[in-house]
Amino acid sequence: MPNQSFALKAANDEEMAALKNLLTELGNIAATVGADLSPKERKSLPRFGDRSLTFAEDAFSFGQQHPELLPPSLDMKKFAESFQLFRQTQQLIVPMKTLLDHFIDTNRASGAYIYEAARAVYDAVKAGAKLKKPGAGAVAKELGLRFKKSKT
Repeated sequence: MPNQSFALKAANDEEMAALKNLLTELGNIAATVGADLSPKERKSLPRFGDRSLTFAEDAFSFGQQHPELLPPSLDMKKFAESFQLFRQTQQLIVPMKTLLDHFIDTNRASGAYIYEAARAVYDAVKAGAKLKKPGAGAVAKELGLRFKKSKT
């Protein structure tokens, strides 16, 4: 029998509707701020980690203290707004990742249980086929196609 060392509980219809509605509402709000990048745009952007953040904060502070040294094309207001947006999104990423990880783990755990249960059915049907139970041979053959190795 399938091994399940963790509790799985399916959401009821009301819970699923509430989750979907909340995600839709969150998506609608998120669409009003920030950026939607294409894969090519995303790949072209420079990496921005903790060391880059420290550098950028120092440069921003210097720019505020010495605006006379900055090129005219540098928009300090946009620089400040970008910092605000970056900090706002940082505050959202951790709880969103935690939530996503929860759903990924739940999906993976339920999928593993489904697979183990399906294998238990297959093993039982194969045993029935060996005992010449009516219909078991055809079912075992059909389910066994999943494990048939293809010739390469």
